[in-house]
Amino acid sequence: MTPHRLGKWAYAVASGDPKWVTSLYTPNALLLPTLDAKVLQGREAILPYFVKLSKKPGLHVQWHGKPIRVSPNTVAGLYRFVWDDGELDARYTFVIAPHTKQIIHHHSSALP
Repeated sequence: MTPHRLGKWAYAVASGDPKWVTSLYTPNALLLPTLDAKVLQGREAILPYFVKLSKKPGLHVQWHGKPIRVSPNTVAGLYRFVWDDGELDARYTFVIAPHTKQIIHHHSSALP
């Protein structure tokens, strides 16, 4: 995953358009979300998470440092979700489908 792909995801999150964010995931993607305890698999399960997240006014993502390339299609690192009345530091891993450049797997968890 390139910094451009990460930027596109962050821009989609900040846009407030949960359908756009969800379209960046493969149809059967796996999301282990930051702000939900459920494992979400597939766009139908992922969409409601981003609908809920999009209701946080001013939501955007701040990256902490450069992503670490774990493999050609996997990056990991730290980011912060920021919205008008809060913020949350988290760690992430994105696995990207090599041909479609969509997200296959996204793990995000709050920093302890």
